[in-house]
Amino acid sequence: NAVETVQNSYLDAGVQVFINIFVQHLSPWGFKHPLSRALHNVMVVYLLCESHSGYDLPFMSHRLFPGLFGGPVAHEQHHQQGNVNFHQFFLWADRILGHTPTAEQNRKHREALAAVGAAQDSARQQQAAAEVVR
Repeated sequence: NAVETVQNSYLDAGVQVFINIFVQHLSPWGFKHPLSRALHNVMVVYLLCESHSGYDLPFMSHRLFPGLFGGPVAHEQHHQQGNVNFHQFFLWADRILGHTPTAEQNRKHREALAAVGAAQDSARQQQAAAEVVR
């Protein structure tokens, strides 16, 4: 997952930076307080780390605010299928633009995750058995 984070094109990276700079200057009051800017930066870094972590823990944003945040599950689905869940953090943007996965795509994604989990469990069992033999 970490390698995928740095494999963006220069155009994609430039657009991301431009959007973040633009949002930092966007405010209904004409200016943004330095604390608001700092909070924005902390939240963006946290959400980026969370979405690329590969974990699906109970306290993550997509569990606390289902339907609003996509979290690592939706982001991983984007990397596996490529044509769904384009927005970095928010699911509502993908829903509006019609980029949500179909039921068939969700089923395939769950099956792929289950297969990976089963393979990891098997590897752990083999490692535990090898340690008992020693």
